[in-house]
Amino acid sequence: MNAQRHEAPIGAIAQWILLSLLLFYAAVIHFGIGPTPPGGATHWFHPRGFLLRWEILDPLLAHVLPAIVGLGCVAVVLAVTIAIIGDSSIATALAASCAVAVPLFAYYGVEADSVWRFFHWRASAVIILSAACLGFALAAPRLAASWLQLSWRWRGAVYLPVFLGIVALMSSATGTDFSLKFSLSPWPAIPVFGLEAGAACIAIALAGATLGVLGLARAHGRPAATAGAIALTGIGSAVAAPALLLWAGHQTHLFPFRDGAATVWVLGVAWGVILTAVFHMRRGDGATRLARRGRQIALGAALIAVPLLAGHALSRWDYFTTREHRAGRIIDGLQAYYEREQIYPDTLAQLIETADLDSIPRPRIGFPVFTDGDFRYQSFGTSYILDFSAPRWVQCAYNPPWVEDEDGDDTGDADGESLGGAWSCPLEPPRLW
Repeated sequence: MNAQRHEAPIGAIAQWILLSLLLFYAAVIHFGIGPTPPGGATHWFHPRGFLLRWEILDPLLAHVLPAIVGLGCVAVVLAVTIAIIGDSSIATALAASCAVAVPLFAYYGVEADSVWRFFHWRASAVIILSAACLGFALAAPRLAASWLQLSWRWRGAVYLPVFLGIVALMSSATGTDFSLKFSLSPWPAIPVFGLEAGAACIAIALAGATLGVLGLARAHGRPAATAGAIALTGIGSAVAAPALLLWAGHQTHLFPFRDGAATVWVLGVAWGVILTAVFHMRRGDGATRLARRGRQIALGAALIAVPLLAGHALSRWDYFTTREHRAGRIIDGLQAYYEREQIYPDTLAQLIETADLDSIPRPRIGFPVFTDGDFRYQSFGTSYILDFSAPRWVQCAYNPPWVEDEDGDDTGDADGESLGGAWSCPLEPPRLW
């Protein structure tokens, strides 16, 4: 008993010491691999690229694959060790984040340094925050176990900021409006890669792993034939569930990718988690402990999925409201003005002066406190462009119907009928790959 009491503090101390070492290593890779901004480094957080000038590292950094594998393996080994020797969920999540960040630093520092150089500090912020999204998602089961140890009041206090932050990132970040507080880059990389693709796939894999672990728990202690059948059923469900969830997400446009390319990756992650559970069972875990582990994995998947689904729902509602209702009011006002004046106004403010609109609606994007955006309008006399920013979409623009010129030339279709107004953006989110 006394030995166990001494082992826990020693493990916790060692865990935080190794985490400090891993954080330092990740910082060295960031500053050493990242390119110096144009004009030189002027702030402490700017990369210096000093590792690229070390001749001894030329064989490692000459090509992207050796750089990713060589530098990433060090971070992964340290992260796994940190997860094993201690019980701190925060330390585990930070270690997992570093294990993701280091290969990203290597890729963008060696292969895509022009991207990093062009966006300078924004590129660093996007890489670090995207890695944090993935790292904390990977550590979700352990975080969930720690979360359950809190009182209900503290559970809400801890999870609510995370929930609101994820929803805000998904609904209030776009690449076309820098007035949005969460637009760190010219493209919403963190919501798309860190959350909609990365964290969502991890949640799906964890959902499958839940079925596998619970199946192993039910098989534990039963006769060999029965245990084998139950275990195989659980493992089969662990493989089938991610594929089914991925297919459902594809059908409902929840993912920014097509399901075929990602299926193998998701199933590979699910199998990895299942094999880890089998390893723990061989160490002597009983059915009760395995069942508890399965519930923790399920809770971890749920804690990831809930804000992701809420962010999707808010983004879609905002997009529908903006395009079909708020923009629709402006379009109707412009059409009424044109039918009377035979020309479109120079500014939207003229619609208020002529009483075609009571006020100019504003686009709805995420939380109002994070956006100051307006509809952008440009008049061409007998035509115009009305556009607004929307999450994941680069730009959403509307053109009015084509009409005949005064000299009778047809600007519509071949049959002489004018073409209807058109939006440049689809009703459903586009798949990016």
